[in-house]
Amino acid sequence: MAETNENSWGFDSPTQIHFGIKVPDDLSHYLESVDTLFVTSPGFVRRGVAEQVTKSLGAMGIGYKMVSEATANPSFNDLEEASASLAGFTPKQILAIGGGSVLDLAKLLSFVLCESSGGASAVVETLKAGKTLPSLEPIPMIAVPTTSGTGSEVTPFATVWDSDAKKKYSLAAANLHPQKALLDPSLTLSLPWGITLSTGIDAVAQALESVWNHNHDPETGVLAAKSLKLSFEALPKLKNSPND
Repeated sequence: MAETNENSWGFDSPTQIHFGIKVPDDLSHYLESVDTLFVTSPGFVRRGVAEQVTKSLGAMGIGYKMVSEATANPSFNDLEEASASLAGFTPKQILAIGGGSVLDLAKLLSFVLCESSGGASAVVETLKAGKTLPSLEPIPMIAVPTTSGTGSEVTPFATVWDSDAKKKYSLAAANLHPQKALLDPSLTLSLPWGITLSTGIDAVAQALESVWNHNHDPETGVLAAKSLKLSFEALPKLKNSPND
């Protein structure tokens, strides 16, 4: 999205969005038959979701590796450990299922695992030095968000933390948008109420920020107003019926 003057604006969202109940159940509609990196969280491993996904990948004859230790607010250490665990494996696509932190880690890996990126250490040092990262083609990513609020499934941004310095860095690239976003509201049903509430409030905050942003435009204004209306209607109901 870019604005050239007060009378001219543009809107660009290159991510293909697929919405519906049980959308990810048949992954063959969305994945290529190529080596795949599957990124998720320990919670989805415990709840059996990860096993269902890996069975689907196996049934499709897709070779894969899984990174399942994604935690809240991925750090440089998380990125380097995940990258080291994938040594010798060059995926052609990434499937990420989880909240914003899972999607951010997947985006970081899509950049780090590119040929000529120099690996995780080179990317970390470049970010720490405040230098511009090289222009690369990240590995195509299919994002399946399981929370509201971050919007990471349709943005070209990812955040990563330096745990020692307690400092947050942002990775941004015009081509870092996920290729596809599979939005399935049924995946949110297993969330604890606290996470449902905090990520719902995050969605409200994102919409408010869009309204008062100096670069907002008519289309984002309409989307933000719609988002706020839906959130204010849904959140009070969810308090009494979190599994609805």
